Amino acid sequence: MSRKRASRRWAWYGAAFGLAVALSDLLLEWRGPKFQPWVHEGIAQNIGYFCGSMLTAALIGAAAGYIRDRFARRTVDAEFLD
Repeated sequence: MSRKRASRRWAWYGAAFGLAVALSDLLLEWRGPKFQPWVHEGIAQNIGYFCGSMLTAALIGAAAGYIRDRFARRTVDAEFLD
């Protein structure tokens, strides 16, 4: 019985969501100006903001996927034992 793990897939979904949040901040500035001018130190800070947003959302997605995998495994094991 082969099942795909959700944690990796959900981590990618989280990273995509984090990128979408960072891009919406850059393009639409709904939450106010979050980015520095794209010169010198501002470049590093802006790239860090993108990476931080993506990494945080990816870790949350991976944790949620891991929890989902744990509960899915328990239900399959319980059905197998019955």
